Amino acid sequence: MKSYYFSLVFFLLVASCKQEHDCTDRQIETVFIGFKASDLDTIVLRKYEVGSNFTNVIDTLILVYGTNMISLVNNVTTRVLVAEVNNRSGVKFGNDWQIYIPAQSRTINISQINREKKTIKCGGGMDKNDCACTNPILSFKQENIIQSFSIDDVTNRAAFVRF
Repeated sequence: MKSYYFSLVFFLLVASCKQEHDCTDRQIETVFIGFKASDLDTIVLRKYEVGSNFTNVIDTLILVYGTNMISLVNNVTTRVLVAEVNNRSGVKFGNDWQIYIPAQSRTINISQINREKKTIKCGGGMDKNDCACTNPILSFKQENIIQSFSIDDVTNRAAFVRF
């Protein structure tokens, strides 16, 4: 009987041990308005060192429709979702970015990404998914114009780059 109580107490202690974890950074979704689908079959993302004035390239990711990018089309709006491959993904906090559209020879600069840093206590329960949380985007500069988001925007959906 003692071993039963010991096991029960041990289980309850382990189940209640939650640790604080950092939330992951949310990807900024890209929305194109009035573009033809053929213009968006290839997009180039360039990742830059923060504050380098787009001179210190860290990485370049070529997005190809159907391979590492999905487009969701609604009337004249196309929303581009970037799949994470080998720890490479779309526009996120921690870098400056350029989005290049080869079909139109157009480049958009994204810089000064500001996000809310969140943590979550989790890990003690049986549910392995109880640690899921993201840091919401609060603002960023798009072509030197600050884009900011209300509390409703950052809690209910992702931030958007609009073209």
